Amino acid sequence: MWVADLDAKKAGNVRERAKIVLTEAARAAAPSFIQALRAKDSDSKLSLIGLARKQGMAFGFRTADERRGEAVAKFVRFNVGAIPVVTNLFDDPALAGMAINLLFGSRLASADPLIRALDHTNASVRMQAALGLDALYVNCVRFNNYKLLQAPGWSGNFPTNAAVAAIVKLLKEESPDTRGAAAYALGDMREQPESVIPALTECLAVTNESEVRQALAVALGKYGRRAIAAVSALKQLMDDSDPAVRTAAEHALKRIGARERG
Repeated sequence: MWVADLDAKKAGNVRERAKIVLTEAARAAAPSFIQALRAKDSDSKLSLIGLARKQGMAFGFRTADERRGEAVAKFVRFNVGAIPVVTNLFDDPALAGMAINLLFGSRLASADPLIRALDHTNASVRMQAALGLDALYVNCVRFNNYKLLQAPGWSGNFPTNAAVAAIVKLLKEESPDTRGAAAYALGDMREQPESVIPALTECLAVTNESEVRQALAVALGKYGRRAIAAVSALKQLMDDSDPAVRTAAEHALKRIGARERG
């Protein structure tokens, strides 16, 4: 009932009341939910469950992974109400990555929390947040799976300008995984070429890790003709020692339309 009241067609006060009720319910359910997330099985318990199931005598035993899956399936039903609980998990290294994945279940409502997570002190959280925004953009904007409203600086109700600006900053991260995730996200979004293309090119010039160079080349290629300024940098990758990087650069140049000119 309350989730149905979140529908954009409902009156504003109805939606706000639904958010409050769902948030209160999520907070009440949080202790048992978090306990399920932290659950672990001993080797002996897993062996016992496996043996019992082989003999058709499971006795209702469930593994920690199964209990965790059930808990997540139930908790995401709180929709936007789950967001305050989930974002509080960012500071727990053991649960931070899972928290980012859970946010995606809230769809567009998770965009702002994911953008804030890009400034988190945990590099893993920042990387996962970039990937989460990437997936959210692809589903909600590129494939237009949800009804979108138009507003300045937004693609539908996805805060494009804020997301792109925050992800661009990750290109200066020390972690190659984070820089690679940022590159792929920016390539998938293909927004703000006037600021993104120079940032990707600058990152390419100072990047030593082949997997990140590959990600940057792929991202630039996805901008097509709008990445014409990056042609010189991409051509330099044609002599890269890594064949995957050379292939990515070649494909990028073709998408930009510069490969045939040599």
